[in-house]
Amino acid sequence: MLVFESTVSLEASELIAANAGDGGSGAAGETGQQDAGGGGTGGGIGATQGCSGGAGGFGGNGASGGGGAGGISVGIVWSGAIEPVMDEDTTSELGTRGDGGIGGTPATNNGIDGQVADVLEVE
Repeated sequence: MLVFESTVSLEASELIAANAGDGGSGAAGETGQQDAGGGGTGGGIGATQGCSGGAGGFGGNGASGGGGAGGISVGIVWSGAIEPVMDEDTTSELGTRGDGGIGGTPATNNGIDGQVADVLEVE
């Protein structure tokens, strides 16, 4: 159940959440462009002509992508001023959390693991 800036009271209810999915894998960064620009010609007149400029540098490599966050298995996700109220006859049947995805640079930028909870506040 998703509750956004609302007042909710549950009585004798059953909340069921399935198993969550794992986060996706990040990819390695791409190699920068390997074509360097040519140097410019020197300027000037006659014997005072300047030297030609040097070739430009290669492009920098891209950063690796982060792994995706693992999914959540939660009865109620809420945001607002007042937490939802559940009586003692309300139950939750929850699955498993999803694992965070492997980052493009493993162990450096892996995704976060998901969560399992009866109630989860988000901001």
